[in-house]
Formats: sequence, C-alpha cells, structure tokens
Amino acid sequence: MNSKDRVLAAIAHEEPDRVPVDYWAVPEVNQSLLEEFELVNEDELLEKLKIDIRYVKPSFSSSDFEEQPDGSLHKRLSDGTFADIWGVKRKEISWGRGSYLEMISSPLGEANSVREIENHSWPDVEAFNYESILKQCLNYKDFAIICTGDRLTTRASIFKLAMYLRGMDRFFMDLALNP
Repeated sequence: MNSKDRVLAAIAHEEPDRVPVDYWAVPEVNQSLLEEFELVNEDELLEKLKIDIRYVKPSFSSSDFEEQPDGSLHKRLSDGTFADIWGVKRKEISWGRGSYLEMISSPLGEANSVREIENHSWPDVEAFNYESILKQCLNYKDFAIICTGDRLTTRASIFKLAMYLRGMDRFFMDLALNP
C-alpha cells in the first residue's frame, strides 16, 4: 500500500496497513534532523520518516510580504512586530536555538457585524500563482497531497485559519453560540 492509498483508506474508514503519518516541525528541528541523518533536503527527510502526506503550494509574489522558511507570508511592522497576509499580528520570541512568531492579535477578534468582516483587508488573490501546482502534484503522485497557500492554510486543519482570524476564545464561542 503506498502513502496515497493509505490515507485514502483511512479517510474511507477502511483499515490501512498502518496509520497514515503527517509531519511538521520548526526549521531548527528540520535542520538538525537533516544533519543527523546526513540528508540533503526535506523530501529526503520525509522519505526517511515515512511521511505519507506532501504539501504543494502556489508561488507567491508581493512587494509587501515575504515568504519565510516555515511557509508564512509576513511583513515587519514599524513597532518590530509582524503581520501576515490575513492581518494576524505576531511578535518574535527567542528560545535559545531559534525563534518563533507568537500571535498577539487577531484581526477579526472584535468583529461583530458582517460589514466589519467585509471591510477586513483580505489577502490579494492575484499575488498567488497556481501554474506550478500540476508539476508539484506529479512529483508526489504516490502520496496524499494537500494544496496550501501560506502558513495559516497549511496542514489539513479546517479550523486553524478561523482560530487565527477570530482568536481561539472567540472562535470557540462562535461555534458554541452560532453552530
């Protein structure tokens, strides 16, 4: 059973030969694993770890935002914080061997009307070019494939983007009060 069949079997509630596996790590962990296993790139690492899912994404072009090693698209603000293409604001946290961006505000966290949501500064769809997706998919034909856009739409999470846009507490209240 190849990776694609394994994931499809699990989705269909059939028993695969083993549990399908996905993978994500911060860049520092990926680099350490590449060095430990003497591998050249992330594709080799995913093969070594027997990861069943591969991610493809469109190319991105914008003078305002830069793509980071973790796939996020953000710009540095004048106060030293960062904002991503969705308007989620973060600050950099250092932790010894590296750093990460921690969310500090959600752009729709205080929105209470449809008008506020409509007036939000949504990402520019023209900044994404999907022409390379087919080629990427053909490279991973034996794997389950997920098409992503940026860090907030990566991984197979149907709730992640909503949690970041509204804030986790507001998101869960929205689910409870307006199912």
